[in-house]
Amino acid sequence: MAFRLMRLHGYDISPSVFEHFEKDGKFFAFVGQSTQAVTGMYNLNRASQVSFPGEDVLERAARFSHEFLRRRQAEGTICDKWIIAKDLPGEVEYTLDFPWYASLPRVEARFYIEQYGGEDDIWIGKTLYRMPLVNNNIYLELAKRDFNRCQVQHQLEWHGLQKWFTENGLEAFGVTSGDVLRTYFLAAASIFEPNRATERLAWARVSVLANVISKYLRSDLSGNKVLEQFMHDSLYEGETDVSRLNGDAKEEILVGALEKLVDLMAQEAPGDGTMYVNNLLRCADAEKNNAIIRHMDKKIQLDMQELAQNILQTDDDEPSSKTKQTFLSVVKSCYYATNCPSDILDKHVSKVIFEHVI
Repeated sequence: MAFRLMRLHGYDISPSVFEHFEKDGKFFAFVGQSTQAVTGMYNLNRASQVSFPGEDVLERAARFSHEFLRRRQAEGTICDKWIIAKDLPGEVEYTLDFPWYASLPRVEARFYIEQYGGEDDIWIGKTLYRMPLVNNNIYLELAKRDFNRCQVQHQLEWHGLQKWFTENGLEAFGVTSGDVLRTYFLAAASIFEPNRATERLAWARVSVLANVISKYLRSDLSGNKVLEQFMHDSLYEGETDVSRLNGDAKEEILVGALEKLVDLMAQEAPGDGTMYVNNLLRCADAEKNNAIIRHMDKKIQLDMQELAQNILQTDDDEPSSKTKQTFLSVVKSCYYATNCPSDILDKHVSKVIFEHVI
């Protein structure tokens, strides 16, 4: 746990310490241990998820802990000799199904609120005891209130996004309200803080328009050449004059939405609003090749490790560091959306956006 926390907060920490807890291809918590504990393997697995390229000991730890936990899952023996917890099987299941690079912060928080036992969790040593600074009901109540407070704002933002989507006539391109909801969920589950509403809504609107452009390019061949030329000019020559796209009715709707987005971004965000249009078009261009992602799991995992190394290392330039963290959030949301089954994703949408924590 300490290794994971320090690495996620930018400390330069070596994984070589784990070599002291490995023998003959197996990992243990202390010398002479006869059997592995579920919580020990659970925390080892979580630590191994933030590995960097070339860290072989963490790869071995990930493989060993994953196999151990899956085996205990199959046997129905996810219980521990160190703690009597409310929902240890649920914690293990979430970590195995959604490792760090596929876990969205608000989804993880929502599930952990349900799994956290508060003062009812009991630790096991030579006697049974509680740890009030680790497990107490005050933490649980604060977490519930914070989650519900943020959720109210997210619901208001979702209603506003629906209105924006309808007023711009974007249904005409085959994008549904459900598509828009899932797009907003990815943004809200990644950047959830109330004071980051501008970033969150910019992410959602740009993603919706990227989806619209992608569908239009695939379905309406008459506008293909014009729009692809516009995208090329925007990406590589900095030309973002959308007025030259005017053509049929659908193109006029798209032009109007793009123009309004540029104006909105210029008002809400610092800097040049046209920057967001360039990002939009890059997303739309990448969307056309989205199917390839599903066939590149191993390479993507290695790329995620390299990306994590570049972003998690300490950066003295605070604005640059924040930009990197936002970029990492976007990439993680893409990984999550690509690998999460649609029925599970919809359940997560409901839990994060609509279901009140009781």
